[in-house]
Amino acid sequence: MIFGLLIPSLFSDGTFSSDWGNHLWLIFAQGEILGALGEPSYFLQSSLGVFYPYYAFYGGSFYTVAGFVSWLFGAEAAAIAAYAGALAATYLGWTWIARQLGVAGWQSQLPGCIAVTAPLAVTNLYGRGDIPEVVATGMIPLVLAAGLSIFRERRVRLSSAAVYVVGIVFLTGTHTLTLVWAAFFLAVVTALLVACYWREARARLRRGLAVAGLTALGAGINAWILAPLVVLHTRLLEQDPDPIGMTAYTDPEQLFSILRNTPDPSLLVPKADVNAQLPVLALLWALICGAAYWRFLSTAGKKLAVGLLAFGGALLLLVLSPSLISELPRLLQFIQFPYRILTYVDICLAGLVTLALAAMQRDRSSARVPVAVLAAIAALSFGLSIEQNASVRSWLPDRKYVLGSAVLPPVTWYAPRQF
Repeated sequence: MIFGLLIPSLFSDGTFSSDWGNHLWLIFAQGEILGALGEPSYFLQSSLGVFYPYYAFYGGSFYTVAGFVSWLFGAEAAAIAAYAGALAATYLGWTWIARQLGVAGWQSQLPGCIAVTAPLAVTNLYGRGDIPEVVATGMIPLVLAAGLSIFRERRVRLSSAAVYVVGIVFLTGTHTLTLVWAAFFLAVVTALLVACYWREARARLRRGLAVAGLTALGAGINAWILAPLVVLHTRLLEQDPDPIGMTAYTDPEQLFSILRNTPDPSLLVPKADVNAQLPVLALLWALICGAAYWRFLSTAGKKLAVGLLAFGGALLLLVLSPSLISELPRLLQFIQFPYRILTYVDICLAGLVTLALAAMQRDRSSARVPVAVLAAIAALSFGLSIEQNASVRSWLPDRKYVLGSAVLPPVTWYAPRQF
């Protein structure tokens, strides 16, 4: 499945949306800096400006790692590796969570299949082409899985701790907007888990402190870029949230469409192909099967399901009523587009799917049909994802228009100086 989602980047010379080419160029530019100086730089030296501190405030650690791969193997290889890593993190993160909840065998892979083929997740790959955002959001399930594993294990395994720290490093050092929203999302989910499993949380308080310590370690590795962001944020050129836009992608008709039939994208935005629908069939399956197997969930599991449904519903309300975003804390108002919030709605949905599958483990004989239905939904979602990617336009003739110079940005570059 991951290979299928990588096909456009592997077997074409396309640059997809304008952002994909722009991020590819930023990877290439940092790779050239690494080759020349032997170390990464805060500064992007280009026709945009000398000593422009782009990497100090946007994805410095990600562009350093990707730039190093670019220096060794080329920028295209770095972008493909970033996508492969992000997709694997999401897929394996959900599989890990499912197994910890008791979902056995191949069924444990179904939540990951739903997650990586959700319309917005696929859109972010090529239709929007936001490489850092794909990497950052892809780490959220992996961080949840590793953190849960560390908390539950008899003894902390080095492998779990290492995976958790790596996930935190990429989550906090890749995409500033995702850092803010993911921190908020993970804080709410953590509070929900503690409330639902209060007895276990009290009994393993020291293990919770260990998770907190590993979180600080992962974020501390990114201190070289987080410190400038915290200390100098009042001096940035952009101080106010952008007006909320592109709401046409998430009106109810589009949001609840099964076949991802977004209108002609040229009518909405000229340099992106966005499908921002909910995974509607997976949502219906989770609601119906969750209700049917409700009695097999533990009391804590029932509380968690209600909590995820309520939290996901609240986030969905923000998507449907974007004016409510202005009532959020200021940092969360920088979301720009309501469809970005669907990332977190989709995570709640994948959690509900996982809980329903866990409940079915108590009565496997009757669960064969609903599990087969979920597998069919995942297969359909994968097929729609392949079709969705095939319809994405490329905004430059080929990638040489992106990688011709580390000084001149591609003609798709649209951002004024921000920092």
